[in-house]
Amino acid sequence: MNYLNSLILVGKFNSLIKINDNISCLNIFQHHEDGDVIIPIIIFDKCAEHLKKSCESGDLIGIKGHINIDDSGLIIVTDKITFMYTKRDE
Repeated sequence: MNYLNSLILVGKFNSLIKINDNISCLNIFQHHEDGDVIIPIIIFDKCAEHLKKSCESGDLIGIKGHINIDDSGLIIVTDKITFMYTKRDE
C-alpha cells in the first residue's frame, strides 16, 4: 500500500548538494512561524541535473515523495518535482 507512505511538500529551492554519482540532497525552505526551516530531501541523478539547470535559489517547487527509514532516521525521498514558480516567470 504505497499510498500510505506518500507526502507532498511545497517550499522554496535552497541548494543541491551532490552526495555521490547517483544521489544528491535537495534542501528547501519551508516557512514556519518561528523562522524558516530547511528540509533535506534525497533526489536522484537525472532529476537533480534537471533541477540544477532549471531552478534558482528561492524558486517555488512542489515535491511528491515518500519516507524511508534507515540507521540515521527518517529520510524523505523525491518521486516527482513540480516547478511552481521561478524568478524567470516575472
